[in-house]
Amino acid sequence: MAPNGHVPASARASARSTRTRHGARAREAVSARLLQQYQSCWKCLLRCFCISPKSVSSASLQFDSAQAQQDAIVSTLARLSVETVQSAPSLSAYRRGLNVLSNQTSEDDLYAWPDVEQGAAGEAAAPNVVRQELQPPEGLPQLPATMLLDLAVAAAHFARLSLAAYNKGLYGVVMPTRAFFTRACCLISRSAAFEELSGVAQEDILEAALVAEAFQPVYWVLRDRKTGCLVVTIRGTFSMSDIISDVYASQTEYRNHVIHEGTLHSARWIYEKVLPLLRRESGDGRRVILTGHSLGGAVAAVLAWLLREDAQLDTLGFVFGVPQVVDESLATKMQRYVVGIIHGYDMVPQLSTKSLQDFQQQIADAAKTPEERLASLEDVLQEFALPVSPRQLHQALLRQENVLPRLHSPQASEYEDAIGDVGQLPPIVMGNPGYQLHLRRRALNRRWDRMPIIWKRSMKHFLIAVSSARAQRRIQPAWTMWQDHWPQSYLYCLEALAERLADGGAETEVAAAVARLGSYFSG
Repeated sequence: MAPNGHVPASARASARSTRTRHGARAREAVSARLLQQYQSCWKCLLRCFCISPKSVSSASLQFDSAQAQQDAIVSTLARLSVETVQSAPSLSAYRRGLNVLSNQTSEDDLYAWPDVEQGAAGEAAAPNVVRQELQPPEGLPQLPATMLLDLAVAAAHFARLSLAAYNKGLYGVVMPTRAFFTRACCLISRSAAFEELSGVAQEDILEAALVAEAFQPVYWVLRDRKTGCLVVTIRGTFSMSDIISDVYASQTEYRNHVIHEGTLHSARWIYEKVLPLLRRESGDGRRVILTGHSLGGAVAAVLAWLLREDAQLDTLGFVFGVPQVVDESLATKMQRYVVGIIHGYDMVPQLSTKSLQDFQQQIADAAKTPEERLASLEDVLQEFALPVSPRQLHQALLRQENVLPRLHSPQASEYEDAIGDVGQLPPIVMGNPGYQLHLRRRALNRRWDRMPIIWKRSMKHFLIAVSSARAQRRIQPAWTMWQDHWPQSYLYCLEALAERLADGGAETEVAAAVARLGSYFSG
């Protein structure tokens, strides 16, 4: 200590560095202990859900054994749990921050829509569609005048097949009267439920996997007589095994692209299962359509890419509510053969490992009071030995040569410990696969503002806006962010859009719409 009682700056920096090292060691010890605890918890939980090691194909799933697969799942779930617990704000801060972000989303929504007068209670909306900033897919010419109608007709058709992949799970929701008066949902078979929901005859169902396992989702392969195509429709998340495929979110490198690992494993498993059948059935030039909702849509998009790249099949994808599971370059490449639909404030298309990490920080920042924000800023300034006084800080920033670190040329020795696996890197920015169309609804009747779309007749109360969606880097919490994800919401909104775009004209045949879309995207 100096004679005047002042602690020299070097001593303060040394003490701060010592505290930082001690704090880092303490956090590492806590993290290791938490990791072991969560690993034990997840092992018990998976046993409770009867998710035990299964025989797997190491060629398709890149695991040496079934036990290696199980260990990887447990380790990933435990790591995600620890990261979430350590970075999550308190419950009160979470509620405050979420409320602030929700209000910001509502304010942004007011500027995104044209001026529309809301009607009185009970008044139905006029059938109307607003086109907003419709850009063509990357590298393709401007959208033809009829292309939006073709997209709506084709997407509505395949949205029904995507919903049908849930079979018994949604039979009572979509057909409640028939389920109640004819056959109870507990008595109807999965195949019968699929046939009634999709309108596909039993003889046109070529293959189906009806029980989901980790990285092995439920799927159906069928001949679609309405379009003349082969269709592979993949079910979204509807079981604990599907959740495992969702949360196994480590980023992995495959064919010079970064992909969500659970999605890639699922797509490669289906690829090996259906490729011989698709080769045999598409020998006469039939196009292969891949479709699905949520997790099923993500797997369908990656499967469309694998079938084009590896098997040279003519594929086209229609996917709904798909999270961000591929890197930007692959997402852009997929715009030539995958169409993705985003409905309203559906939160799932905004999800990736990085966006979830950023979301927790956004909530914590939004929950801070002005005093807490000022204290955080002062902590940052002190950490980098910068003055707190605004005038002194301004003068220090003007003297950049004394504040900013000097640039230097790295030596070769600095790269000796470089990370060799992309999975060890921090999460990168990911994208939604394919060309994205965003459907937004606005109620013309105030009491419908926050109502979910359960029946198709509900759409008469809404104006629909269509735009080519930009990649959403920030999660936007909203009242309807989960109900907008329901597969029937996608179906009914797309059917209403197709009817309004036709505007009383001749009904567009789905086969003709798919043919025109195929020639536009493939051309």
